Amino acid sequence: MPATQSSTSSTTALPLLGRNAVVVGGTRGIGGAVAELLAAAGASVLVAGSDPATGAAAVERLRAVAADNQQQRLEFRQLDASSMVACKEFADAVAAEPAVAKDGLHVLVMSAGHVNVGSRKETREGLEMTFALNYLSKFVVTNRLLPSLRRANDARVVYVLAGGNGGALEPDDLQLSKSFSFVKAAGASGALVDVLTKHLADEHKASASGPSFYHVFPGVVNTSNVYSTGLPRPVAFVASLAMGLLGRPVAQAADDVFRLASAAEFAASAPGAPSEKDEHGLYFHAGLAQPKLDAAYAAKLADDELTGRVWAASLEAAAAVGAPLA
Repeated sequence: MPATQSSTSSTTALPLLGRNAVVVGGTRGIGGAVAELLAAAGASVLVAGSDPATGAAAVERLRAVAADNQQQRLEFRQLDASSMVACKEFADAVAAEPAVAKDGLHVLVMSAGHVNVGSRKETREGLEMTFALNYLSKFVVTNRLLPSLRRANDARVVYVLAGGNGGALEPDDLQLSKSFSFVKAAGASGALVDVLTKHLADEHKASASGPSFYHVFPGVVNTSNVYSTGLPRPVAFVASLAMGLLGRPVAQAADDVFRLASAAEFAASAPGAPSEKDEHGLYFHAGLAQPKLDAAYAAKLADDELTGRVWAASLEAAAAVGAPLA
């Protein structure tokens, strides 16, 4: 069933007709529901995912809920978000789109993610899989699209992963080659996205027209993603039943992301906008509650020397596989 706007979203959303949106991981799950909300609010929406058949079905759902099919561009682009070369080429193609080249990119949502409960795995480019999908793809796509985001008025970037949850920050071993566990990898990728969010928000804090950057942890959500974790299928089936009972509905999680991407209260120009307060205002949990960061973790995020090393190591990792930012 297509996602529908909640009363909260419909009353707080900015007019989105004529605005350009990209949702990476937008063919199903939370990303797919966010894409539908954006289309229903009038935005032109490009969804990216790995499977063309799933992408085609997603575009049909967008057309079914679109506010104005005559003016909206609704399309799918295939993207293997584990490949940094593919992420670079995707971002450059988006930037070259005539509408984006003219008006900029107004919304970038990145919800593609990966949880690997098994042993350490690498992509075909030699990157640790969780690091690549959960973090470096966001790093590459966002940085390559910064000129397009800056050209738009009140652009928003929303990462869907683990905002404010904490985790290891090891700039000398971002990919955990020395000490890997799936729990550590999941925590580390969330922490890296926190650093990415804060770095970019700080870089653009002086601009009253954006872009703004947010990182949200949606909580446990009732999606089918459990089948891609590497769990044995019978175990994944049991886990999916538990998520059906305990998890949040996808529509609720998507509504949080949609509000961050469109509501006036999260605009860069809004009085007391979170991005104008401090780094704690950049991270959100379910229902857009703001987490209380652990003091030690907050100190790490505020450590310019540490986060600078993380940034430099990220640049190096991207460049090493053929995806330099310049």
